[in-house]
Amino acid sequence: MSKERGIRFCGEGVFGGYKFYINRILVKKADIGKSGEDAAVSYLEAEGYVILDRNWRCGHKELDIVCTDGKLIVVVEVKTRLNGEEYPAELLDAGKKRNLLRAGAAYIKSKGIEKELRFDLILLTGENLKLTHYPEAILMSEN
Repeated sequence: MSKERGIRFCGEGVFGGYKFYINRILVKKADIGKSGEDAAVSYLEAEGYVILDRNWRCGHKELDIVCTDGKLIVVVEVKTRLNGEEYPAELLDAGKKRNLLRAGAAYIKSKGIEKELRFDLILLTGENLKLTHYPEAILMSEN
């Protein structure tokens, strides 16, 4: 195993905010997340959604994508995972759901929007970023 500035360069795993691959390509986790969000935006636009905001912040809470389908405001949480299959229920714990619901309510209040909110999840998996869209991943009744 070679080391440079305390960062491991062989094998696979996560260390110091970096994702490692067996072929020794080094990619920042933030870059992986941005690639996933970019793919999600392209997908949503192709599906007819209009993107209103990306990475909207309210204090320490963040909404990855806010868009509309013309009837509803849709808050989309994007999760990108390069290895293995993920299950939606494992990605949105109670705290994350609560923060998304609060941030969504703050968003429509701050923008003066009087439309209903829907909370979706887009999951991108594998090196090819296979996209799966889960509409209504968080129901308002879960609050």
